[in-house]
Amino acid sequence: MYGRVKSLDAAMAALRDGVESACNKPRVIKHEIISRLPRRCIRERKRMSRAQDVKFDQPEPETITLEGLPKDVMDMNSEVSNAIQEQMGREHKEERVDQTSKTVQWYLVSSGKLDPFDKIANNDIESAYKAKKPSLLFTHQNLKAEVNFGNEEVTFLRIGAIKRVLRKDGKNMAGSAL
Repeated sequence: MYGRVKSLDAAMAALRDGVESACNKPRVIKHEIISRLPRRCIRERKRMSRAQDVKFDQPEPETITLEGLPKDVMDMNSEVSNAIQEQMGREHKEERVDQTSKTVQWYLVSSGKLDPFDKIANNDIESAYKAKKPSLLFTHQNLKAEVNFGNEEVTFLRIGAIKRVLRKDGKNMAGSAL
């Protein structure tokens, strides 16, 4: 019995040393986007890291460190990389939306007044228009709507209202019908 306990203790010590040496080097991820990740995104990654037994730390705004078993750390590294890529995609779309709103604006014509669509709807409408799509489903002020480029109208699906649309571009800010 004594010999088995001693060999079990030796095996446990070897296992502990192996785990400690494998987990000793933290994985450091540095990227400027990390500081712009939403807090809920960081909280979600921390929750995931706890489930995978990985120590997740953010010592600086642009840095994340991961410590644990190599496979678990690599899985978390992949999750962090995905979050960074998604944030980069959102920021790229925001830049595109801002650029579109500086050059082209779509309006809802209501009682002779021009009501501009918000930046995101404006970008979506312009992208569909440039792609020569016949229509587009989108959201305007929390209402589902469909713009029909052929008859220059937008239909608000829930309330059934139909309004005219107008496109103004940088060259002709006075307005141009489709």
